[in-house]
Amino acid sequence: MIDKAFYDQHGYLILPQFFAPEEVSFLKGIAQSIWQEPRDPDLVVDIGAGQYANRRMKLAEAPAECAHVNHKIADLYLTSDELRKHFLGEKLVAVLTACVGGPPLIINSLNFTQGSTQRAHFDSWYMPPPVEDAMVVASLALEDYREDNGPVFYYPGSHKLPKYRFSTGHIRAIEAEMPACDAYVFPAVEKAGLEKKVLLCKAGDLFIWHSQLLHGGSPILTPGATRRSIVVHYWRNGDIEKTDEYPWLRGLSKPSYAGFYLNRPHQTTGDVKKA
Repeated sequence: MIDKAFYDQHGYLILPQFFAPEEVSFLKGIAQSIWQEPRDPDLVVDIGAGQYANRRMKLAEAPAECAHVNHKIADLYLTSDELRKHFLGEKLVAVLTACVGGPPLIINSLNFTQGSTQRAHFDSWYMPPPVEDAMVVASLALEDYREDNGPVFYYPGSHKLPKYRFSTGHIRAIEAEMPACDAYVFPAVEKAGLEKKVLLCKAGDLFIWHSQLLHGGSPILTPGATRRSIVVHYWRNGDIEKTDEYPWLRGLSKPSYAGFYLNRPHQTTGDVKKA
């Protein structure tokens, strides 16, 4: 049983060795094979560095060099039953259900080879749930997180900060308004006395966080160092059926193992918009 009181207070959980070594090895093998030929024609990759930085393209069409720069592969859950099996297994679903207040629905997954080096952010900026706060994230370390390979950093308690609302009145990020958002968020973190923590963990550990937990990726101090991980975002199943914000997603929830997943098309390619 999870410490729900700790999650509610701090906005995260660290579950050591949640996945067994053989499960980690199996999932790591899947991750390492993604770039091998023939590549899955449906998968999409976001390139974060190098010649093709800030481009989203079909994995099958991505130059081989992109495998060796910072990138993330989106939505493997749509084509991999094995990923759904592990991330919608009974033990994990029980944890997620307690966190989000109902059965979880996978809405996307991200496979990282290196640390993201992403700036501090709330996941709700990019994929706000139909019901605010009804979203949880699970990240499995496929390799150890060390100080030199770009570990995750986070601010415990930041999920309790009053939300910044953009000109729409919503929490979805608007790129042009991010300077004003930053001018609110980071002083609020300092005023609240929130301490930045760095996640140093072992392969098999699971980091679970609230969609309003401020977090990001530390710099990669050893060039080329890998830090493989799988990050899965969940909404609460059923919420998309009772909101007008996502009418195009209604009816796309599909049961799988102990939970549900959003059976939607893969993302479109092109420039990646960043807040």
